[in-house]
Amino acid sequence: MEYKYLYQNIYNNLKQEIVSGTYETGCFLPTERELCQRFSVERTTVRRALDFLVKDRMVEKYPGMGSKVIYSKNRETSRIISTGGDSIGIFMVEKIGSDKRITEPYYSDLFYYLAQECCERGLQLVSYPIHENTNIEDIIRRNNFLTAVFVTKVPKNMIRRAAACNIPVLLVNELYENFSTIQHDYFSSASMAMEYLYENGHRRIAVLRGPDGYLATRDELAGIHDSIIRLKMKLYRDWIVEGDWTMQSGYNRTKELFTSCPKKPTAVFACNDIMAIGAIQALRDLGMSVPEDVSIIGMNNMEQLQFLEPDLTTIDGNTSHFAKVITELAYKNALVQNHMGVKIVMPVKLVIRGTVKPLIKEPEDRPAERRKE
Repeated sequence: MEYKYLYQNIYNNLKQEIVSGTYETGCFLPTERELCQRFSVERTTVRRALDFLVKDRMVEKYPGMGSKVIYSKNRETSRIISTGGDSIGIFMVEKIGSDKRITEPYYSDLFYYLAQECCERGLQLVSYPIHENTNIEDIIRRNNFLTAVFVTKVPKNMIRRAAACNIPVLLVNELYENFSTIQHDYFSSASMAMEYLYENGHRRIAVLRGPDGYLATRDELAGIHDSIIRLKMKLYRDWIVEGDWTMQSGYNRTKELFTSCPKKPTAVFACNDIMAIGAIQALRDLGMSVPEDVSIIGMNNMEQLQFLEPDLTTIDGNTSHFAKVITELAYKNALVQNHMGVKIVMPVKLVIRGTVKPLIKEPEDRPAERRKE
């Protein structure tokens, strides 16, 4: 069973309807509004699907008119449907419940950019959920992937079984034995956030961390503790609380923390933007404002932050470039041969916006890697 993304569902449906002749060459697809109503999605999701149809040379967009079908059945079908050896397999742990879509913004964005990069190279991105009964050998045999890419906290036996199929394996945000991996610099992300809060006068800093078992959580905690020692700050162990990357967990943990502690934190570092948004809402419900009463820093710099008020200060891992490097490695089969053990750590940047209030005069000097929006 493949994962289904909202834009991918629309793309696949429209593509099949074009190929089958439902929409003939020269006719226009339904309007964006009609497609939004048909698939019960927002217009940005429809536009993502249409962008892929444009890149596949299935349709052309005409401003003010719509999307015109240019696909011809006489065209070489291998340009439309990837065959064996022209696809990349990407595997994640299966979500609990009936809804298998990727809804966490970071991975939704990552998979979107991966699909874009694959499309530009004439490749197909094929994604599968993983659970203990997954027959990964059969999946690999049927698809003949260039590379198997495993993303975040995957079962180790699945990685070994995939490697036994003589296929290159690349791990994303995960470490295991001698397999090659690519990850964000989570250690520096946490250090950068803690240092920026410290420079702005904050000494009572709470942390919304991720669950145990994740590479990101481990490296972020290491960066946090390193900063505490290096900056000679006091460690408030009860203020490092565990969330599960969701907005609800950010809301719940923040509300619990600020209602149970006699001495309140002056700042919160949330290890992803979604938990940061939950924290902001919890503080508002408690009658506090950001950043006047409490400062907040998030992580990921997800696209949806443009709709948040106030603008969230966050750590940017440049997801689009991250996806580009992953695709390049998989496409060229470079540095991903099994048992090479290459580890690639991608740099991050602090994006200074409006959710951190200085408690002292802001320092004049800033590290060169930071940028202000």
